[in-house]
Amino acid sequence: QYYLERTRESEKMLDKLTAKGAYELLRIQFALHMSEQQNKRWDRKFYLMMFDIPEDRRRFRDFFRKLLRKNGFCMLQQSVWMTRYNPHPAIDALLRHLKLERYFAIMEVHYDSCSPQIQRKFKEQN
Repeated sequence: QYYLERTRESEKMLDKLTAKGAYELLRIQFALHMSEQQNKRWDRKFYLMMFDIPEDRRRFRDFFRKLLRKNGFCMLQQSVWMTRYNPHPAIDALLRHLKLERYFAIMEVHYDSCSPQIQRKFKEQN
């Protein structure tokens, strides 16, 4: 609902995505991207995502926690999440659209450099 708006340009009527529609498209693209990544052979890298979203943007924090949980991320702390699936470039597009890039950091961490506790949490798949 309200994902498209109809506008007139010259003599033509055009349908354009609303901001809500663009956000929903990016959210779905991220979910599809992560699903696709899960079907690929694991490269023995983890992707550590950390964020510090201000209190006045609390709904974005809550949204990202749900989004990450649903898409294969494991919570290490409330704003520190880890996955074995590469979230780029889909997460970058979503963060850019929501203007949240400055609140996020994403690092690649090789499996062998992780603590035994983290290694156990993410049992290696063959």
